[in-house]
Amino acid sequence: MKEWVQKIEYGNKRTGGAVDKFWLNDTLKISPMQQIDFLTRLSQDKLPFAKRTVDITKNIMIAKDISNFTLRAKTGWAANDDKNVGWYVGYIQANKNTYVFANRIETADTTNENFGRARIDICYSIFKDLGIYK
Repeated sequence: MKEWVQKIEYGNKRTGGAVDKFWLNDTLKISPMQQIDFLTRLSQDKLPFAKRTVDITKNIMIAKDISNFTLRAKTGWAANDDKNVGWYVGYIQANKNTYVFANRIETADTTNENFGRARIDICYSIFKDLGIYK
């Protein structure tokens, strides 16, 4: 994992700690802008992975696919220091344009039942406001 995190220049590129959790609540950190950079390279096929691997990944990421609009996205959720950190990241291909996004939200209210849905709903609201999605 360390080799590939370095090759793709993902976040701060640190993979120490638990092998099954370093990206959730340990050493690997990434900013929204770094997410956008990574997703831009993914959308443009500029990552050092086999085409088949990239194609499978892109297909798995499809969250919505309707006429002239394909949304590829991934959620993320980690509990750190008595707070929840939620992500919704991806890219939209609509009307021959590509829009890359990264939404990171957090709350200290660890019992908030709306938190999981909020990170996605916020993005859809913005997509609608921008006229990308109806």
